[in-house]
Amino acid sequence: MDESQSPPAGALPEGSSSEEETDEISDEINDEIIVALSDYHDGLLPPARRTEIEGKLSSDPAWRAVDEELRAARPVLTGLGKVSAPEQFATHVTETIHRRSAGRFFARRTLGDRLPVGWLVVIAFVLLGGLTTIWCRSTTGSLRAPMGDGPPRPTTGESLAPKP
Repeated sequence: MDESQSPPAGALPEGSSSEEETDEISDEINDEIIVALSDYHDGLLPPARRTEIEGKLSSDPAWRAVDEELRAARPVLTGLGKVSAPEQFATHVTETIHRRSAGRFFARRTLGDRLPVGWLVVIAFVLLGGLTTIWCRSTTGSLRAPMGDGPPRPTTGESLAPKP
């Protein structure tokens, strides 16, 4: 940038002198203008702010230029319509985060997260049915082995301890 194109001395904020900083400042200002004008066109502003923006549109060429760009872009953006996310988008994103972060952002995945609830119910019923079958087929009504085949029990006290 040669001296004839440089901004006047008071145009830059204190401490900034480079062209890049000027571009950043103008980008921030343009962003503020775009946000204000978008809210203005959407009808989201209170009456006082709306009047202020109308005044800037009538007096400031930068505001008018941004307003013209927004008015030109508005029908194009409106015509695009809404696009819904793919059906498995959330699942895919969650799995990617799990894989890349090694589980730091989510709690440990439990058995219920890995197996569908229906399968867990089926497994529980099969186990319950198996235990019920074993219990019903038992002759004692218990899961322990019957006591009838063991060594004979003494009936009197004399047979417990032999006399000397």
